[in-house]
Amino acid sequence: MTYAIAARERIMDAVVEQLATGKFVEQICKAKGMPGPATIYRWQREDPCFDSRCVRARAESALLIEQKLTKLAEDTIAGKIDPKAANAASNILTWIAKVRDRSRYGDKVELDGKLRVVPELEL
Repeated sequence: MTYAIAARERIMDAVVEQLATGKFVEQICKAKGMPGPATIYRWQREDPCFDSRCVRARAESALLIEQKLTKLAEDTIAGKIDPKAANAASNILTWIAKVRDRSRYGDKVELDGKLRVVPELEL
């Protein structure tokens, strides 16, 4: 299906807003008037600005996960949640946060080594 520019922009704005709340593209696309996930992913490939907005929105949603993890810890300490269930939920939420914002929550990689620079001579 082809969308008019104005309709496409409205849909893109709505997708970005929903991604920032933690929803997945597949969930967003179930709403009335929304295109299928394949269309959203195609738009991301074709439009670097839209893709960048989606990446930022997903990263913002990771902050919501941080809040959920804090609440989960508080409820576990208060005895409201079984510690084993809380641990499982915490692992899943942590993984999602890592995927959504690698720069903040992802595993850090350290490289150790030596660098040898060999100058080239131009004749």
